[in-house]
Amino acid sequence: MSLRSGLILGLCLVTALVFFSTVIWAMAEARDRGTRQLGATLARVSAMIERNYQMMPDEPVSQHLRRTTMDVTQVLTPGTCVVMEETRISPRMFCADWQVFGRIAPGWFHDVQRALFGIPERVVHEGRRNTADTYRAEVFFDPVAFATSSWGQVRLAVRQALAMAAGVLALGTVLILRSTRPVQPIISVLGELSEGQLDARVQPSGFAEFRTVGGAVNALAERLDKAEADRKALTRQLLMVEDAERRHLARDLHDEFGQILTATGALAGGIERRAERDAPEIAQDARSIGGHVARMMETLRGAFARLRPPELDELGLSASLRQMIGGWAAARGGRVRFEFDAAGFDEAGLSPEVALGIYRIVQEAITNAMRHGTPKLVAIRLSGGGRRPLDLSIEDDGGGRVGEPGAGRGSGILGITERAEALGGRFSIDSAGAGVRIAVHVPPGPSVAA
Repeated sequence: MSLRSGLILGLCLVTALVFFSTVIWAMAEARDRGTRQLGATLARVSAMIERNYQMMPDEPVSQHLRRTTMDVTQVLTPGTCVVMEETRISPRMFCADWQVFGRIAPGWFHDVQRALFGIPERVVHEGRRNTADTYRAEVFFDPVAFATSSWGQVRLAVRQALAMAAGVLALGTVLILRSTRPVQPIISVLGELSEGQLDARVQPSGFAEFRTVGGAVNALAERLDKAEADRKALTRQLLMVEDAERRHLARDLHDEFGQILTATGALAGGIERRAERDAPEIAQDARSIGGHVARMMETLRGAFARLRPPELDELGLSASLRQMIGGWAAARGGRVRFEFDAAGFDEAGLSPEVALGIYRIVQEAITNAMRHGTPKLVAIRLSGGGRRPLDLSIEDDGGGRVGEPGAGRGSGILGITERAEALGGRFSIDSAGAGVRIAVHVPPGPSVAA
């Protein structure tokens, strides 16, 4: 759940809680109001009975009953009833009209109110008119009348509560949406940073807390950007050291092992010639030694080609790649067909670092395809260069799949990735047809164009 959704949901829950609390409060207040009305009605009734007697103490009983009944009825609260009992007069009950309350309350409301709060209890007052006569007045609400009166009060409270709830929800939602507006840019920038777009920045806005978070994200992005730049610089330096060490190793192999193998081959040939007539068995051993030396020389020349690239400055990248691919084709004895397409490639202004990096990437990609698959076709395409981005793709049908052993992020793929990043470019590997496609994109810049 998003922050906005959570806040709006919380606002709805709080508003609903306040609404239902208002309804409960209205029902409780209706009961308390009814209790107060009963007390006030009883006081008026008692005062009216005593006043009538004091004004006409000798009035006949029939006239007294008629006048008292009329006067008491006028002071009754709508919906209330009174039971009056006096000395020498039997009890009598009469009620006030309650049609002013409007539509009768539904039965469920009556049941809920009775279950939660009940109805106001009856109130009683006993008084004395003189030394001989007493009276008793009992006032109570008609249950249906009281429920109907409460229903009207609660409906009014509900309408007010609904209007207030709608206003609070509308204004609160607008406030939440406006207040959380800076969150989305922060999330977007964090997503871009996680995808490697380290130049993404947040424009701080909103409340102070959001501006603080945006500033922290920008500071983190700057540190990541600097760390990434330092890592790429270190990778370039390590690759330069690696290439230098390869050249030194190739020179040492050529100077030391090459001379030793050459001398050993010459010595084996001499022994073979001298022993051919007198010791044919020794001559045969010498020929075997010569064959082993020849195979070792062939292996050594392959190692030379892998360790020491051709003179790229003299031959150019395209010609050097053709030479390397020709070597691979010869080594495979025609079992693998190689296609090289550089028709859209422009070598003008190509820096030595980029040329060497592309050469090593192709070399590593072909090695990886041969080591982890059984390709019948390897297609290399090189385009761009000059003032345009340089694009390289190596595709094979060796059966490998991205994510399978041999097609994932092994040491070969890691080396290609490092070289592509050292050139300021991008690397991708995807399944393509019956094999794997490796793509490298190097944008034009100081490292590509002069």
